[in-house]
Amino acid sequence: MVLEDVPPMLRIEHCRFEIESFSVATGDLVIRFEASCSDCDVSAITFGPAIEAHIKSRVPEIRAVRIVAAA
Repeated sequence: MVLEDVPPMLRIEHCRFEIESFSVATGDLVIRFEASCSDCDVSAITFGPAIEAHIKSRVPEIRAVRIVAAA
């Protein structure tokens, strides 16, 4: 799966990404981001452009990626 490549690629192995939703009609993908440490300073927004570019290059049906922090 493409999301499995993201943490090692960005050297953020302590983080997890899961698909929250995907719209076939629009190509919009929403990914949930979860860090395993409570004081982790990694921000999904910081890595957002790289994550989006990686996913879109591997899955052409995806037109937009939105990353949300796990609650």
